[in-house]
Amino acid sequence: MIDPHRFVVWPHHPDRLRCPAKSGMDARATQALTWNIFRAAELLPPAFWLRRLNASLGIAPPCPASVTARVQLWVQLPVPPGHGLSSREAVDADIVVETERGVWALLVCDDDVASPPADTGIDRVALIAYAASWYAGRRQCYVGVIVAAPERAPQSTSLIRKYQLSSRALHLRWPDRHHDGSNILGLGVATWPRLMTILSDASRSDTLGVVEQLIAREALEWWNDRTCVT
Repeated sequence: MIDPHRFVVWPHHPDRLRCPAKSGMDARATQALTWNIFRAAELLPPAFWLRRLNASLGIAPPCPASVTARVQLWVQLPVPPGHGLSSREAVDADIVVETERGVWALLVCDDDVASPPADTGIDRVALIAYAASWYAGRRQCYVGVIVAAPERAPQSTSLIRKYQLSSRALHLRWPDRHHDGSNILGLGVATWPRLMTILSDASRSDTLGVVEQLIAREALEWWNDRTCVT
């Protein structure tokens, strides 16, 4: 029987040491989804998968296409000191993708993630947007939430929609109002099935090499087996 919690791509990668301790079958399965999708995607050409990532989030594709990409999982984004974040010196992000021209910062929902950390009073969507925008500097910045389904994370989905409609509403939530966040080019919501279409496309794309197709196919087969037993 397939193990839905198995890490199938780069299981020896040092980022696994950052994997947060969580209990419960859903949380462990979500960690495996995060790992298997994004570790497989990292081994594909950035121009192939980052455009599709933005499409999954409902955001315009990055332009121009990136040449290199680095994926970090379960990391902390630094924030500028002394701007009302209490003792907090960094913001938790489940996925951070960096290229020469852009930064993607994503939150993963086991459940709704909108509730603010106790020491900030700022919802996590606004907080990660603030940290990602500052961290990106002159680079383009994209912020998103990944959910099993929008109805399972109504608060987070609602906040994304709110901030899509009003950048001012987002800025008003930030501890440093002087940071305008003009490098944020999009906020969006993606689901796991949408993200898996990236690997599905890669597994049969004539523009990719045999090895890249095999990497995508391994993660895709894990997904297909997992959905058969869940």
